[in-house]
Amino acid sequence: MSLEFARRLKNIVYIVASVLAAASFFVTSMTAKTVLLIAAVVVMIGGIAVSVSFYRCPHCKTALPTKGALPEKCPYCDEQLPK
Repeated sequence: MSLEFARRLKNIVYIVASVLAAASFFVTSMTAKTVLLIAAVVVMIGGIAVSVSFYRCPHCKTALPTKGALPEKCPYCDEQLPK
Protein backbone atom coordinates (compact mmCIF):
# COMPACT_ATOMS: atom_id res chain seq x y z
CA MET A 1 0.00 0.00 0.00
CA SER A 2 1.45 3.38 -0.98
CA LEU A 3 1.95 6.04 1.66
CA GLU A 4 -0.40 8.46 -0.10
CA PHE A 5 -3.15 5.82 -0.30
CA ALA A 6 -2.66 4.94 3.38
CA ARG A 7 -2.88 8.64 4.33
CA ARG A 8 -6.08 9.14 2.32
CA LEU A 9 -7.66 5.94 3.61
CA LYS A 10 -6.82 6.92 7.20
CA ASN A 11 -8.36 10.36 6.74
CA ILE A 12 -11.52 8.98 5.10
CA VAL A 13 -11.95 6.43 7.87
CA TYR A 14 -11.60 9.14 10.53
CA ILE A 15 -14.23 11.26 8.76
CA VAL A 16 -16.63 8.31 8.53
CA ALA A 17 -16.15 7.57 12.23
CA SER A 18 -16.82 11.22 13.07
CA VAL A 19 -19.99 11.25 10.97
CA LEU A 20 -21.23 8.08 12.66
CA ALA A 21 -20.58 9.54 16.10
CA ALA A 22 -22.27 12.82 15.17
CA ALA A 23 -25.27 10.96 13.71
CA SER A 24 -25.77 9.23 17.05
CA PHE A 25 -26.67 12.61 18.60
CA PHE A 26 -29.63 13.00 16.24
CA VAL A 27 -31.11 9.53 16.75
CA THR A 28 -33.72 9.14 19.49
CA SER A 29 -33.64 5.35 19.85
CA MET A 30 -31.10 4.18 22.42
CA THR A 31 -30.49 0.99 20.44
CA ALA A 32 -29.69 2.91 17.26
CA LYS A 33 -27.52 5.33 19.25
CA THR A 34 -25.56 2.45 20.72
CA VAL A 35 -25.13 0.77 17.33
CA LEU A 36 -23.89 4.02 15.75
CA LEU A 37 -21.41 4.68 18.54
CA ILE A 38 -20.09 1.11 18.46
CA ALA A 39 -19.74 1.36 14.67
CA ALA A 40 -17.88 4.67 15.08
CA VAL A 41 -15.45 3.09 17.56
CA VAL A 42 -14.86 0.06 15.31
CA VAL A 43 -14.25 2.27 12.27
CA MET A 44 -11.90 4.51 14.27
CA ILE A 45 -9.93 1.46 15.42
CA GLY A 46 -9.65 0.45 11.76
CA GLY A 47 -8.24 3.90 10.93
CA ILE A 48 -5.74 3.66 13.74
CA ALA A 49 -4.72 0.20 12.52
CA VAL A 50 -4.12 1.57 9.01
CA SER A 51 -2.12 4.46 10.43
CA VAL A 52 0.02 2.26 12.67
CA SER A 53 0.55 -0.51 10.13
CA PHE A 54 0.99 1.26 6.80
CA TYR A 55 1.71 4.97 7.36
CA ARG A 56 5.40 4.44 8.17
CA CYS A 57 8.69 5.39 6.64
CA PRO A 58 9.78 2.49 4.41
CA HIS A 59 13.42 3.12 5.38
CA CYS A 60 13.47 3.49 9.17
CA LYS A 61 9.96 2.05 9.86
CA THR A 62 9.06 5.00 12.11
CA ALA A 63 5.44 6.17 12.10
CA LEU A 64 5.04 9.34 10.06
CA PRO A 65 3.33 12.45 11.45
CA THR A 66 -0.42 12.23 10.86
CA LYS A 67 -1.08 15.96 10.64
CA GLY A 68 -0.80 17.68 7.29
CA ALA A 69 0.23 16.36 3.92
CA LEU A 70 2.66 13.56 3.23
CA PRO A 71 6.17 14.96 3.75
CA GLU A 72 8.74 14.85 0.96
CA LYS A 73 11.37 13.37 3.29
CA CYS A 74 11.11 11.33 6.46
CA PRO A 75 11.44 13.71 9.43
CA TYR A 76 13.41 11.06 11.34
CA CYS A 77 15.91 9.53 8.89
CA ASP A 78 15.81 12.28 6.21
CA GLU A 79 15.35 9.73 3.39
CA GLN A 80 13.16 10.58 0.38
CA LEU A 81 9.63 9.13 0.71
CA PRO A 82 7.95 7.49 -2.29
CA LYS A 83 4.64 8.96 -3.46
